[in-house]
Amino acid sequence: MTYANSGVGATSHLAVELFMQTAGVEIQEVGYRGGGPALQAVLSGETGMLVLPTAAAMPLIASGDLRALAATTAARSPYAPDVPTFQELGHAGFEVVEQPAMFAPAGTPAPILRRLNAAAASTPPPPRGCARPTWRRDGRPWA
Repeated sequence: MTYANSGVGATSHLAVELFMQTAGVEIQEVGYRGGGPALQAVLSGETGMLVLPTAAAMPLIASGDLRALAATTAARSPYAPDVPTFQELGHAGFEVVEQPAMFAPAGTPAPILRRLNAAAASTPPPPRGCARPTWRRDGRPWA
């Protein structure tokens, strides 16, 4: 079995390392230059699996191109409530949570940074109790 690694030390890489440690298995790493190429490797059958943020995977899960096996968080994802967690599958203490952030290149002019900060600050939070993403382009809920 092989797994697509989007970058050494990335959250996805560390999640697979933790899984191998808790499951007592070895999975051969295949390195890629980022998440896009890693995902393409799995979709093409070049590698057998990868760890990917749930929200990013939803369109591929909905289309049937990707199958969700387990959530890395302690609780099931509200985006994929039918997908069990690693803890539910017997990997006690397994939890990997990604903390995305916004970045700009060093040396970005201050007016641009102020504009980006203002845009981020003005973004409304998701509706209270929203269990599914609301940004699907065709307006249908995620299946």
